Amino acid sequence: MRSIFHAFRGLLLATLFFGAQGAIAAGPIQVTVGGKVYVLTSEGYTYTGNEALFQAQPWWGNPALAASITNAVQYQLEDYDGDPGVPDVPSALVGYGISGSDVSITYWDGTFQDCPSGCPDVADFYYYIFATEVRPVAVPALPLGGLLILAGLVGVAGLRRLRR
Repeated sequence: MRSIFHAFRGLLLATLFFGAQGAIAAGPIQVTVGGKVYVLTSEGYTYTGNEALFQAQPWWGNPALAASITNAVQYQLEDYDGDPGVPDVPSALVGYGISGSDVSITYWDGTFQDCPSGCPDVADFYYYIFATEVRPVAVPALPLGGLLILAGLVGVAGLRRLRR
């Protein structure tokens, strides 16, 4: 009886462990696209019931930005089904619109792919890429000493040019 209990407990723990693996989000990663830093994750959702989440993405309605995100990420956020990236298998999807009852997506499967229609149904569960943060690329400020040195170098260059 005791061995049956241990076997059942082991099976239950294994089921819970491996069952939870599909629900774990991949990321976050950072990519820089068009002068902005995007902090991205991939999470499993259906569009239906999560419309506001999808529509809040910076690339929603912008297929060009969706393409740039897809090309920057590729397999860094795993496959559309949450497994590690494998060539010829679609990467996590970048949803950028709705076409009828389908989500318009871009994805990576060894090369860039755009699927504006006939792709995942709005009720289909897939792993999509979501932005958790978007910020401008930080331009390092030049300290006052650096500005003075730069101004001096420009001045010297101007004087040398005047002497010629």
